[in-house]
Amino acid sequence: MISEALPLAGLCFFIRKGNVTFRVLMNRNIDKPLLLSGLLAMVMAGVMMVQGQALKTAVTPLGILNLEFALHAGRVEQILDAWRFLNLTALWNTLIDFGFLAAYGYFFSSGVRYWMASRPGLYTRSYPVLLYKGAWLPSVLDAIENIFLLGWLLQFIPSYSPALVFWMVCLKFALAAFYLAIALAGWINNLIRLTKPAL
Repeated sequence: MISEALPLAGLCFFIRKGNVTFRVLMNRNIDKPLLLSGLLAMVMAGVMMVQGQALKTAVTPLGILNLEFALHAGRVEQILDAWRFLNLTALWNTLIDFGFLAAYGYFFSSGVRYWMASRPGLYTRSYPVLLYKGAWLPSVLDAIENIFLLGWLLQFIPSYSPALVFWMVCLKFALAAFYLAIALAGWINNLIRLTKPAL
């Protein structure tokens, strides 16, 4: 899950004239959906990292990621055996990921929308529209992957599934890295605007 690749961050508050103000609710020049969805994705990533910390063992130093990248059924069974007392933790971590994938999917789509809004002429072309719709593809792949993981944790392991999930995870991370770069650039740009004094 992409949670391992995202840092945990808190909400950004600023002090002005002795009062604490959450400027994202006040500054009309800020893209609120982009900023807030980014913060939500970071919070969800943090929740997953904390909740899934126990899944990092000698056999699975990367936690749930080791299960995602298990290339064959034997490796899946080895991991599940190592987690025989952590099965419920792994189940909850996978279920929480459904909330996370919704958050980062909205963050990615908000990032592409922000990029397109800054270049109005792009709305008349086909490839930016496809880019916008494709922002949800990592989330869709993640959701399908999670369904397989839930099956594995319930001891249903089709022989073809580890290899299929492995390549889905690789594609998901490649797409997520691309969309994260776009969304994060817009998010940082808005964060910089947020720190500037309101006129």
